[in-house]
Amino acid sequence: MEEGIALLEEFLQEMEEERVSEELSLIEEYDKEIQCEERYLASMVEEMEEGQSPVICPICHVNNLTVIRHFTACPCGLYINTKNKNVTAEVLQTLLKDKVSEHMEDCLNHPVFSTTANPDGSSNLLIGCQDCDFQSVVL
Repeated sequence: MEEGIALLEEFLQEMEEERVSEELSLIEEYDKEIQCEERYLASMVEEMEEGQSPVICPICHVNNLTVIRHFTACPCGLYINTKNKNVTAEVLQTLLKDKVSEHMEDCLNHPVFSTTANPDGSSNLLIGCQDCDFQSVVL
């Protein structure tokens, strides 16, 4: 019977160690997420402090885009990874104006913006017009 109690105690100790290990793992994961969120918020504040003019989302025409070194996003669902593209609000504004101007050279209808997924999981911002079959990658 003592042997059974010893085995039970050993089992309970192993269960306790496993539970503690899982809790520590969860805490570590939570800390990493907090650090990531803090970096994100810090970069947003930095971008806002630089005084960049807002860029209206070309998809929803309602919200201002969040343009940060690593991504461009909108609450409507637009999300473009721009990690290695050095995109700022000014650069994006210029790209949008240039593509709209390029379209307007041959067609006076309003182009439509959309996103498309690439095989690697990233997305591109596209401009297109059904009336003149214009289509181009903006970002």
